[in-house]
Amino acid sequence: KTADQVWENITLNHGIVRKRHDLGKLLLNLGTSFVHTAWDGAAGEMWEDEQPAMDGVAGEQMAQMQKRIYYKGDLAIEVVPVWKIYWDPSARQQVYESGWMGREEAMTVNKVRMKWPKTAQTIKGGQGFGNENAFDTQLLLYGNNNLMSGRQPERQDNLVLVREFWQQPWDMTQKERLEWPKGRLVTCCGTTLLNIGSWPYKHREFPYTQFDCITVPDRVCGLGIADSQMQLNRA
Repeated sequence: KTADQVWENITLNHGIVRKRHDLGKLLLNLGTSFVHTAWDGAAGEMWEDEQPAMDGVAGEQMAQMQKRIYYKGDLAIEVVPVWKIYWDPSARQQVYESGWMGREEAMTVNKVRMKWPKTAQTIKGGQGFGNENAFDTQLLLYGNNNLMSGRQPERQDNLVLVREFWQQPWDMTQKERLEWPKGRLVTCCGTTLLNIGSWPYKHREFPYTQFDCITVPDRVCGLGIADSQMQLNRA
């Protein structure tokens, strides 16, 4: 019964049908994509502390100021295209074999400053991107749909490129393992270090699940339908 309730919550509240459709399209076209699953402590139902009643306008204002807002938390499920993910080249079949992996994401300056208020106040639009004309940069800036349709939207100067880097302890030096025995997560924007901390989960698995359309031996990325037809067209 509990499992049914969890699945019903995921289906109704997380748009799982649409996300399955999005994942399927990416797999057919690209061969490989990922699903990021995490716990979002700032989501879900919200409630406030009940403060004792106070007399007068000043008392009411003080009670409002002392209120604390809490969130129940909820799952965050996101489909991530393969072009946003990078990994240890020593991996042979699946990304989870890597000693490290990472993700690149274009985010607005305001969002980054809100998420990392202590370290992101000096970042500027365009920070973290390489050659603006490079295809992978344009994918991160504009998205696949705009590029494939031939539309060239204007550059959004309020965007920056944020990179997160996950590293397993067995991939570190002995000195690094002493400091980060559980592994570490590093987040940066260009040369600005936004956050560095210990592995945030009790398990040692990356929070990205890999899906392949057609699995290829000794190759991390799978083949899509278009890839499987290319050899036939060349014959």
